[in-house]
Amino acid sequence: MVTSYSLTRLMEEEINALVRAGHYSSKSDVVKDALRHLLKHKVNLRHAAAIELLKEGKISIGKASEIAELSVDELHKLMEHHKVFRETKGEKEELERIKEIK
Repeated sequence: MVTSYSLTRLMEEEINALVRAGHYSSKSDVVKDALRHLLKHKVNLRHAAAIELLKEGKISIGKASEIAELSVDELHKLMEHHKVFRETKGEKEELERIKEIK
């Protein structure tokens, strides 16, 4: 999937410099790493992404639990807090499987 974003000239130069210096193999790798670090350190954003994707029906409860780095029970509490109530076919079985693993 190709997506484009507007960056400041300085940000673009910094990304290019990191690639030229050999720290990354591509500009995409720089951006992916930056996003991974952002979501790792900003728990509220990680939770918001999981909840939004779940509300949109783009991911399962199990995947949302993985993205949010929460147990299924903790995710359900977060869903209640955000007034997200959803369970679709197949997710009951997935939830049981996840509970057995953890």
